[in-house]
Amino acid sequence: MTKHTAFLVSLMLSAGLISSVQAQGPQLPSCGNISFLADSTIDGTEFTKGIYQLNTFGISCEEVVGINGILGFLLRMSKDDRLPSPWYSLKEAIGAPKFSKSAAIGIRLQKIDDLPSTYALQEQQLQGMTTRENVGSGAIFKIGASSDSGLTSKQNFSSTDSVYIGATIIPRVEDQGRPADIYVVAEIMGDNSVFMQLNRYGQAQIWNGAIDGLSPVHTVNALAQELRFQIYSGKLDAAFRLAIYIGYATATSDQEPLIHYNSTPYIIAIE
Repeated sequence: MTKHTAFLVSLMLSAGLISSVQAQGPQLPSCGNISFLADSTIDGTEFTKGIYQLNTFGISCEEVVGINGILGFLLRMSKDDRLPSPWYSLKEAIGAPKFSKSAAIGIRLQKIDDLPSTYALQEQQLQGMTTRENVGSGAIFKIGASSDSGLTSKQNFSSTDSVYIGATIIPRVEDQGRPADIYVVAEIMGDNSVFMQLNRYGQAQIWNGAIDGLSPVHTVNALAQELRFQIYSGKLDAAFRLAIYIGYATATSDQEPLIHYNSTPYIIAIE
């Protein structure tokens, strides 16, 4: 996107700044845990897929993980890209990988767990569309839900059930291998429907329906031919219906991303 163009400049590294940032370390408590859906390389540092604890110092968590935050940009980088100036890697820092933009501002990413298991669900294939002029999309979107570890799939549950909801995105051939943001939106259906979206921490927050207010739940630096991920696992409150949408957008030069998504929602009901 054009807003990121200014970032695409050569790496600036200062040994003097490295030593002072190493001494400061991350602030506590952490911002939260972020899921990496695929192996990534950030400025030469390997990050295997898994769950990472994010810490910051001198910069707010929202500035890092927000819609235009630095974390999303870093995760879109290819393995040969270098950090946008003035950010640099603390290559000699002890412990988890750290990145900084000055002696007083930086972030730290520490792997704490593997990704939760995804079940081989019987998923429902849903019609694909894009956000522009209701044009059809060649991408394929699948969603499924189960309360017995994937042995059976269904869409009606009890409030006592532990529900697993999983998804699969098969991107268009021309989008495979490109960096992309992944989105999850759910409509709580009723007389006064409310749209919610998952943020990078996997937390649900109200979405106002505007594209520029849509926050990705994940970012990958290269879309696989098939991307499977967990949407939710746990119990849900009774007496409501949930319409679920998933989507992705590859990095473009446009101000507004072209989002591919399932125009027909996947609906589950909790009794």
